[in-house]
Amino acid sequence: MSRIDRRHLHPAGTTVVTSYPDTMTPPQSTGDVDLLRRFPVVGFCGYSGSGKTTLIASLVPELCARGLQVAVIKQDSHGLRVDHPGTDSDRLFQAGAEVLIQDATQSLLRRHHHADALPLTTCLTSRIAQLATTVDLILVEGHKRAPLPRKLWLCGPDGAGPPADINDFQASLDWHADRHRAALAVIDACLAETMASTPCYAGILIGGNSRRMGHPKHLMNIAGRSWLEHLVDTARSHCQDCVILGPGTVPDTLAALPRLPDAPEAGPGPLRGLRAAVRWAPHASWLLIACDLPHLSPQALDWLLSQRRPGIHAIIPHLADSPHPEPLLAWYSPRLAPAIEQ
Repeated sequence: MSRIDRRHLHPAGTTVVTSYPDTMTPPQSTGDVDLLRRFPVVGFCGYSGSGKTTLIASLVPELCARGLQVAVIKQDSHGLRVDHPGTDSDRLFQAGAEVLIQDATQSLLRRHHHADALPLTTCLTSRIAQLATTVDLILVEGHKRAPLPRKLWLCGPDGAGPPADINDFQASLDWHADRHRAALAVIDACLAETMASTPCYAGILIGGNSRRMGHPKHLMNIAGRSWLEHLVDTARSHCQDCVILGPGTVPDTLAALPRLPDAPEAGPGPLRGLRAAVRWAPHASWLLIACDLPHLSPQALDWLLSQRRPGIHAIIPHLADSPHPEPLLAWYSPRLAPAIEQ
């Protein structure tokens, strides 16, 4: 059997991934459910003819119009027919090669499904985790036995419900119901839950040379405390934890905080610190704070974090009297990690 991964970059920002047929699904795993709950994924299940594709196709334009990047994982129980027999790409695949075909607007990665491949559920979980690093929402069509934490069952014209041995659906949507509206409500709840559960860490950059001051900026004193101590206290009330980014001396009072060395790749110092942060906690969002902001207020962080919305991958303030935005007092979503690496 072959596995075909098809990524079509829709002009509105949709990515479509087609997975191999569901031939044998292992029992549900509680661990998979707990892992998948961290990701913005909603499943649409039902028998053939229940309208799964029609419903998803009606949802995608509306979701993309909101600015969301959407991926669809589609199960095909009848076998995949994407490439055409006799084409150059099919000949190369039949010869044993993994084949990547691309043009200016889309790409197709066709891979062999080897006998020792991971079980379908494990593969699906891995693929969802991979997609969740770059998209805001994943819609899964089919895979009714997969341990998705949010699944809808679509009844066909005959009203047939799910198999008797599957009872983990959030709701069954009748053929004559307003399924578009019901699905949007589930999607909105999923996006809100995922955003609220995504941890936010504060990364405080201390790696500057302070050549003009002749003294490390983060150790400068204000009201009997270092700038760094003040920033940590300010950020702690807004984040799960604070992390020190970069080399330098740290006061004994902060010795227990996690510290990350700069990523070794060339580039501006702050970018090396941010890159180290997202590698350390790739599924967290990051509040990046430069160490030379001794008057940073809780109100400023309140405002910054209140701007978060599904589909927004970074919040970078631009002060009215400054020609440039402020990327070193900014919030970065985990969806921005690939761009930070690039």
